[in-house]
Amino acid sequence: LAVLRAHHVGNVILDGNSSLGVTPTATNVAAIDAALTQGEVKPFVATDQEGGEVQRLTGPGFSPMPTALEQGRLSPSVLRTRAKQWGKQLASAGISLNLAPDADTVPSPHARRNQPIGRYDREYGHTPSRVAAQVTAVVEGESRSGVSVTLKHFPGLGRATGNTDLTRRVTDPTRRHDPYLRPFKRGITAHAPFVMASLARYPN
Repeated sequence: LAVLRAHHVGNVILDGNSSLGVTPTATNVAAIDAALTQGEVKPFVATDQEGGEVQRLTGPGFSPMPTALEQGRLSPSVLRTRAKQWGKQLASAGISLNLAPDADTVPSPHARRNQPIGRYDREYGHTPSRVAAQVTAVVEGESRSGVSVTLKHFPGLGRATGNTDLTRRVTDPTRRHDPYLRPFKRGITAHAPFVMASLARYPN
C-alpha cells in the first residue's frame, strides 16, 4: 500500500491465482480503495475472471466457472443469468473491472492449434455470430451486477500465428471489415466500456 501511495498508482490488477475467497479479497480491496481514492474517485481494481484456466479468484463465495467454450454451449439467456451471478461475486469482493470476455473467434476444426485462445478453450465458439451472441450475454449479465467488463483482444487473436504472451512478431489476418470483428462490435453496442488491444501485428 505504501508503494501504491508513493507512486500515485491510479488503478490495480489482481493478477496471479488466489483461493482466498470473497471476504478476504474484499478486505484487501478495501485497503487498496482507501489508499488510492482521490476525492470521490475510486481506483479500478481489476482481475481476469474468464472461466476455465483463466479464473484468478476462487475459494469460498466464488463459483467455479466453466471454460468460455463450455459457456458458449449455453443459451444466451442462461449465460446472461450466470454472468450476472459471477459478476455479483466479483462485486462482493470489491472488484470493479473484469478483464473479460474474450471476443476472439477461433475457427474450427483445428481450434486447439491456436496458441493464445483455442489451446485453452477461451473462445465462446467457432463462428463470429455465435461468439457475438455469447459475448453480448456476458457483457449484459456482468454489467447488471455493477462490474465493468473488457472486450479482448481487439482486433482479434483467433487466427494468430503464435502466443503474444510468449512470442514476438505474432500476426493475425484480420482485416478492416472482417466478419471476425462482429463480436467486438456487438459487445460495444451492448455498452462494454473497455476494450483491450492485442499485441499482435495486423498486416491487413
